Amino acid sequence: MFLDHFMEVPPFATLVKYSIVAIIKNGYVIKRDVVHMLMPPTLEAKSYQVMWAFGNHICVSNVGKHFTTCDSGVATNFEEECVSGPNDKNLVFAKVEYMGWVEEISKLNYGVLKIVVLFCDWVKANYIMNNLTVK
Repeated sequence: MFLDHFMEVPPFATLVKYSIVAIIKNGYVIKRDVVHMLMPPTLEAKSYQVMWAFGNHICVSNVGKHFTTCDSGVATNFEEECVSGPNDKNLVFAKVEYMGWVEEISKLNYGVLKIVVLFCDWVKANYIMNNLTVK
């Protein structure tokens, strides 16, 4: 059950595009790599099963299921608007911890830029429901 105002948010790519165009119209200089992000990537995307990043070995979950350790695990904090219950209208921002696993690793080609994207399945950590705790 989502609040009504969440449905009014435009897709992320549209939001970024309009934000950057507004910044340029106000006379600010935007770095060239950010402007390249406004363009869609080429149709040439390369998929990977494993990668090394920042000294960490990362693999997709179907490759890592036979490993002794979990190299496909990820964790992060997202800032979310939260309410204490379905009738609560008082929105508060909170950092919510998520954990998950990598399902796909792709490299997108923007011409000048090549960006690696990790597609992940996420589960809210510290989530208690019917005596079930994820952590």
